Amino acid sequence: MKILKLLVMISSMVAVSIGCSVRVHTKYDPRVDFTQYKRYCWLEGCEFTFTGPSYINNQKVKELMEKAVKAEMQKKGLTYDRENPQLLLDVHEAVETDTAYIYHRSGEEAVFMNFTPAQEVVLLKGTLIIDMIDKQTGRMIWRSVATSYLEKNPELTEENFANGVAIALKKFPPKKGN
Repeated sequence: MKILKLLVMISSMVAVSIGCSVRVHTKYDPRVDFTQYKRYCWLEGCEFTFTGPSYINNQKVKELMEKAVKAEMQKKGLTYDRENPQLLLDVHEAVETDTAYIYHRSGEEAVFMNFTPAQEVVLLKGTLIIDMIDKQTGRMIWRSVATSYLEKNPELTEENFANGVAIALKKFPPKKGN
């Protein structure tokens, strides 16, 4: 019974961490005044390109990602402009498998070395990278890398894409002094 409770508790912790934990690392050039940027376009000739694994590199995913990025940039006060952009955006996604092991105690002793593998869990780890390049100088001035564990078969919904992009761009533009 104790083993079953432990497995349920660990499984719950893994499920919670998969569903909720998103790590975002942001780097930017602190010398740049981000308030000067009002217009953006995509890096590759103002055509949206999306780099990711082949099984999600399809038209539906591209459309959902482009729509999510455009909506979030509009919320940030930037306008999509093919003719005279100041910023060029590049979007990448990576998905890799990761393995977690759930252990249980063999026997009633509270000896740490007595733990044995009980279950191997294969997880999907997704990373969304958004780069921003100053068109005039050609320098990358912003990068956001958002990483999270995904469901085995993640739902490719407009809401999920919007949430992911919003999290990745949460700290854009950076505030003075941050």
